Amino acid sequence: MMPTCNYYTSDSLDEILIGGGNITGDSGSYLIKLTLTMAGGFTVTPSQYPYNFRVNSNDSTSGISAIGISHLSSTLMYVAAEDGTFFYSSDAGSTWNKTSGFPGVAGNWLYGACVLPGATSINTVYYAGSGYSNPPVYVSRNHGVSFTPMSTGLPPTLVNNMAIVGNDSLIFAATEAGPYVYVTSHNHWYSLADGNIPTQNWRSVEYIPAINTVRYSTYGRGIWDLKLNGPPITKVAPSPITSSDVKIAPNPVKSGAPLTLFSADQQNIHLTIYTMEGRVVLDKQVATNIGIEMPGLVPGMYVYTCGTAAGKATQNGLLAVGL
Repeated sequence: MMPTCNYYTSDSLDEILIGGGNITGDSGSYLIKLTLTMAGGFTVTPSQYPYNFRVNSNDSTSGISAIGISHLSSTLMYVAAEDGTFFYSSDAGSTWNKTSGFPGVAGNWLYGACVLPGATSINTVYYAGSGYSNPPVYVSRNHGVSFTPMSTGLPPTLVNNMAIVGNDSLIFAATEAGPYVYVTSHNHWYSLADGNIPTQNWRSVEYIPAINTVRYSTYGRGIWDLKLNGPPITKVAPSPITSSDVKIAPNPVKSGAPLTLFSADQQNIHLTIYTMEGRVVLDKQVATNIGIEMPGLVPGMYVYTCGTAAGKATQNGLLAVGL
């Protein structure tokens, strides 16, 4: 048996799913559950789901390459195969259905590398893999029945892994072309690369809420932490500063172009803009509804905070800067 991937079934159970082989030794590709029992010592017991994904893959020869289980309902399970075949189950793996196909994808071009169930909608699931001959990321809004591309801003690359921050407002991706972030409100992917990180294959990514950090790993160049400023993110959306919401626009903004904080009532706001590494690039008191002069910033993603005074941030979000 040669497992190709694994997935923890829940945060409370001592069990894990692996895929890629068969506990009886035949050539099939099955979901296998390993259960840890700690009574009287440590014992790991394997059990196997009956569905053979290899023979049911589109090319009849591809094994399991990625697994996903919805955190909103453990009965919703997903499996991807090496040839891009996508399987979905609504009864905790008792029966499986297969997505009929993807727009613009033919043959074996989409290698299924990552399945990421949505954090807020029970029917949303993200699917990523090889994007050299087709889009590297797709999204389904109907539990895997059909998919649409979600790759604007990504180069032709392989997406190895993805992680959600907040309520699907940010999706971070580890790719062969480096680290990326998808801003849902913009429907766009942005590179997180700068002069300090290695040009290398970025292999995995996870969000750690306890330290509000996105953690990436690379192929042979170490582990890199992206510390998000402010409290742990549950969503990236405006929150009231006084009686009025403040909207920052345009967003994205061109480097060096004017920026305006709009509000229903004229007020003075303290605006701070940070790089994704936490370095302050702008910190000043500004009046709303009046354009402010912006410094020339390197294109990329920045974090902004607004408050009634310095250090009194009551609203935060992402600001995209382009050429």
